[in-house]
Amino acid sequence: MKLDSFFDEKDISFEVFDDFSGSLDTAPELDESKLVRSLVLKRQEGYLHCLLPSSSNVDEEALPAAVKLVSPVEVEQVTGFEPEGLHPFYSGMRKLVDLELLKKEVLYFEAGESGRVVKLGRDDFFRALESFDFEVTEVFE
Repeated sequence: MKLDSFFDEKDISFEVFDDFSGSLDTAPELDESKLVRSLVLKRQEGYLHCLLPSSSNVDEEALPAAVKLVSPVEVEQVTGFEPEGLHPFYSGMRKLVDLELLKKEVLYFEAGESGRVVKLGRDDFFRALESFDFEVTEVFE
């Protein structure tokens, strides 16, 4: 899915930073709590696409025995994206969205290409998610 046409189709305004170096120094208004990180979990029923603030810590040992964090190699095999390029609007799996993201006025995420970051208002972010099977929850307590 091309994100630009996806957002245009939904009449969602967005801003793109094509030269984001991965350093928060290049965008002072962007802190890790506003940067959406994608993780993929595997369970017996299939894969889950988890969206959480980049500042969140993930304790793999705290996951239920039937759930595992998918390796970067498997993420790429399953989605076609390198893990850092897997954007929140990838359509291939159910999503769990961390409750903390609701508290941010603005959200940023990497957009499938190295160095490309998209900025969306919170309401537009969640309006775009309405096209998918998702649940807002505490992903990692």
